[in-house]
Amino acid sequence: LGNFAKKVVGIHIRRHNGVCITEEDLQTVPENIRGDFNKFIEKTNSIHNAYRYYNDDFYFNVIDNILRINPKQKFYISSDLPRKYLNHFYEKYGDNILDNTEIIEIVTNFLVDSNHDVYKMKTYGNVIENVVDLFTLSYCDFLIMSNKSTWSEFAKYHRNQPSVLVTEDLEKIKEKYSKIFKYV
Repeated sequence: LGNFAKKVVGIHIRRHNGVCITEEDLQTVPENIRGDFNKFIEKTNSIHNAYRYYNDDFYFNVIDNILRINPKQKFYISSDLPRKYLNHFYEKYGDNILDNTEIIEIVTNFLVDSNHDVYKMKTYGNVIENVVDLFTLSYCDFLIMSNKSTWSEFAKYHRNQPSVLVTEDLEKIKEKYSKIFKYV
């Protein structure tokens, strides 16, 4: 994980369980996935006010500004959503966005070779994907954290990674990014 996430900005996007999604928030979801996303949320989300929904513009603004500083910057997205609800990030930013597909394959093969019940780990609790996702995020050199999220906090404190909240002042985010990535 260390080499994969080296010089990578990790972004945690929390939008599922416990996130209060208003009708106004829903209107910011790309139209081509909005209906499916709404059905998914209605069926699986235990809604309460613990977490606020931050729309794509928060993340796009941060990514766009970092890419102005370094057009080659790589980003790793960690999210509690199935990837199909984030494909527009991959489409918009192309090779600048990394995913955990390759790492999950390596870990899965290792577990199979070690005679672990991979089917059970994938089916009950989505253990492999969640563990790989969380630890990959924690190995990124700089974190854009979701507010009030223990997932983001673990990623930050596990390795004492520099971080900011997605809602912080953009100039502060760019300044902190520039201090960490001095090669820019």
